[in-house]
Amino acid sequence: MVKKSRVVLIAALCLVSGVLLPWGSAFGMTQVPGNGQSSTGIIRYGTPNPAATHIVVQGVKTSGGCQFVLTGQGAAGDQAVTEFQETSYDPATCQSSIDEIQTSAPVSPTTSSANDGAGQSNGLNGTPSVSPAVAKCANPDRDTHHSYSHDNCIDSWFQDVVGKHLTEVRNEVQWNPANGCASSGRAFASWYATWLANDGWFEDFSNFVPSFNCSGVRSALLDSNISGDYGIEFENDIFCALSETTTWFASQITGHGNGSYSWSVGWEKVGACEGLLSWHAQAS
Repeated sequence: MVKKSRVVLIAALCLVSGVLLPWGSAFGMTQVPGNGQSSTGIIRYGTPNPAATHIVVQGVKTSGGCQFVLTGQGAAGDQAVTEFQETSYDPATCQSSIDEIQTSAPVSPTTSSANDGAGQSNGLNGTPSVSPAVAKCANPDRDTHHSYSHDNCIDSWFQDVVGKHLTEVRNEVQWNPANGCASSGRAFASWYATWLANDGWFEDFSNFVPSFNCSGVRSALLDSNISGDYGIEFENDIFCALSETTTWFASQITGHGNGSYSWSVGWEKVGACEGLLSWHAQAS
């Protein structure tokens, strides 16, 4: 098992102190032991795992709140699954604590009542000489009609205090690199998103931008020419006592010509009850 290396940047967001957790208790949202807001204003989502790598990330504020970015990479043939779990958040200092854990079993997402996604191929033919690879994430929009020597995925989501996946986004690339070129054989880029529509969540916008180059095959929810919007955003107008709550992702994964891959996830949670939402991810 190859250990992934990564560079981490994170930004925090504005918070109405003292509003979040009392509201959650009033609406019957139970908290696991260790959850709550301390006297110093730190929001705790759970006890850090002693077996995890603990990451403390510093934020930079934006005009609408704050945006977070996490990046990582994996070596060719790396089949490890790495999970990231936000364990605490300090709105005063714009710091977030995240556990990084390597595991052989993928996270099982909570079933969502709405979904969206798409995929696109570079259109080339050919079958690799090795067995097809399948990334360890739930993505119904991946290509299952052709075989690929390399397949990797980044999955990120927000969950509530009872563990429900409220909004979730996956990006996946399948490719057959040869002679140092990522797009020399058949390649496929796809994305898939789910959200709990029955709980009031809906999608505001999404912008899928695949690319197929010799230097990299990329699945990205990033760029757009639509009024400056990019990535994918979800909204809920009833989650927080009839005030607006939004979650946003800008995620991508790229398969390279040498068989390695790299990924990044940008995210943002905005609203008076954003402290009830913890961020999670899985790279595989």
